[in-house]
Amino acid sequence: MSPLNYLRPKTMAEAMEQLQSGVALAGGTGLTPRRAQIETVVDISDLGLDKITKIQKIFQIGAGTSLQAILGNVEVPAALRQACVLEAGWNMRNMATLGGTIMEADGRSAMLTILLALDAEIAREPEGDLIPIERFLSVRDKITLITQIRFEEPRKLLYEQVARTPLDFPIVCVSLVEADESSRTLRLAIGGYGMRPLRLPDLKKFVRKGANIDEIVHRAQGAYENAGDEWASAEYRSAVAGILVRRLLEEGTAE
Repeated sequence: MSPLNYLRPKTMAEAMEQLQSGVALAGGTGLTPRRAQIETVVDISDLGLDKITKIQKIFQIGAGTSLQAILGNVEVPAALRQACVLEAGWNMRNMATLGGTIMEADGRSAMLTILLALDAEIAREPEGDLIPIERFLSVRDKITLITQIRFEEPRKLLYEQVARTPLDFPIVCVSLVEADESSRTLRLAIGGYGMRPLRLPDLKKFVRKGANIDEIVHRAQGAYENAGDEWASAEYRSAVAGILVRRLLEEGTAE
């Protein structure tokens, strides 16, 4: 194994220059398994990327914020805090960061599934822009550094999963968000399989409780009709996805 070059920039400009030949290091939990392939790490701990703020209804969580810090912040929606528990045990939560988690997570991530339902935006450098998480998941292997995750406080945020044990990664999971009372838009994301969770098309609540739920359940089941792996068969996932989607839709559309 080659020696590891360790760099610790004090400014974003320094970090961008150093990241041309290295990889970002925050908690390090995602990099450890790939240590043999890494020659240079760029420690971003001094860049101030570990803050949680809420401006009006917009949450801004620095990419360097630990999962334990998110769990301990009572302003953060309860389902998102619970996702931190599902991502890692106590020791790892004190090291693992939100940015590292969403860069490394796959379809079995509660955190990624919830952020997808929240329609979160990801701030990145050196571009200095915000990209929707749906796009981020398609290009994250090409991103140099993410600095912040932003999302609007939802009117409702629900999450359920089925796993082998209560704290295991899910075999199937579903998150539902009602964006706000004025638009009454519902967003659904399903996870538990593959490289990333999936978003179902946004739904509008134009009619009374229970309308069109069967159609939405059918879409969720169809999305997992070929989702078999070593943890569960496609038939099982499809059936459970339908049950969880129906349950959250009935709860989410209740007044």
